[in-house]
Amino acid sequence: MFKIESFSAYGLSSETLRSLERIGYVRPSLVQEKALGHALDGKDLICQAKTGSGKTAIFAITIVERIDAGSSGIQALVLAPTRELAIQVTNEINRIGYYRGIKAITIYGGQDIRVQFKKLKEKPRVIVCTPGRLLDHVRRGSIKLDDVRFLVIDEADKMLEIGFLDDIRFVLRRVSDDAQLMLFSATMPSEIIQLAKNYLKNPYVLRISEDELSVDHIHQVAYKVKEREKLRALINLLYRNKSKKILIFTNTKKFGKYLFSKLKDKGFYVRFLSGDLKQETREKILYWFRRKGSRILVASDVASRGLDIVDIDLIINYDFPRYDKLYVHRIGRTGRFGRAGFAISLVTPLDEKYFQLIKSRNNIEIKNLR
Repeated sequence: MFKIESFSAYGLSSETLRSLERIGYVRPSLVQEKALGHALDGKDLICQAKTGSGKTAIFAITIVERIDAGSSGIQALVLAPTRELAIQVTNEINRIGYYRGIKAITIYGGQDIRVQFKKLKEKPRVIVCTPGRLLDHVRRGSIKLDDVRFLVIDEADKMLEIGFLDDIRFVLRRVSDDAQLMLFSATMPSEIIQLAKNYLKNPYVLRISEDELSVDHIHQVAYKVKEREKLRALINLLYRNKSKKILIFTNTKKFGKYLFSKLKDKGFYVRFLSGDLKQETREKILYWFRRKGSRILVASDVASRGLDIVDIDLIINYDFPRYDKLYVHRIGRTGRFGRAGFAISLVTPLDEKYFQLIKSRNNIEIKNLR
């Protein structure tokens, strides 16, 4: 699947390569392989690929490598549709820029603006913003766009859904014509295409279909179980894989909470991720799960959206998904950046018709419980 075996092929600095090794990025993903070289060459970029394909690292590496560490002022600006994504992107840039001393700050609505004024007085070179709060700062004069050399619009289709298109145009009109523009999106609606035509200069365009983003590199196993055997089967699997970082999917939040309590009572090192958690609580859980070492996270599909963690060893579908794309989305959380991936599904008789359909499109090995 991968042709470029190492990030060193891009001529990256030793500091950036050291950061990537520290994070656990082994080799470029398909999206990175096709787009990173063009971004590093300074070309404007349009990249359409699904969430979790490695788009963030493309612009994070480019910013870290090409920023002028000797100059002050905001040189790189990343627009993200939600505060959660803005925080996630900031963390990624900071991890990749760790040894080069490149540090981003996050500016988003809902955060005390006085805290943001204090951060901005420290003259950051990279900021990650939600559009509404960015425009607030621009109008107040606390953020100036004159020195921006890199402008990234992340998850542009979500920006459109939320109603940020006019805000994006406002920013695009105010950055220098010489700024490198990079636009990333999971889908490409007509409004985004028109935006790119109006503002990007001879961009490199990459569109990766879901068919190309294969999960063939992930070892997929299914165990046929009766409904009453599922919990016991799961516990056996967890004991067998007790040294691993594991993400367990359930089809509903209600059952996920029940499963979490059962595993916690059994003494497992586990947390539960719910879509209705407060942002601060969610961030604490994700920080806990990202840390090195064995741990288990139970989540529904809604709660796991935007979850981008490199070193998940094993995905377990406790509840089997009903759609092929959902199955691929789930198991694609493992096997990231050249790592080995492993996914296990528990399949009951009620799941059989969905399993046969999904199995016909994916390389799933059927095993018996022992």
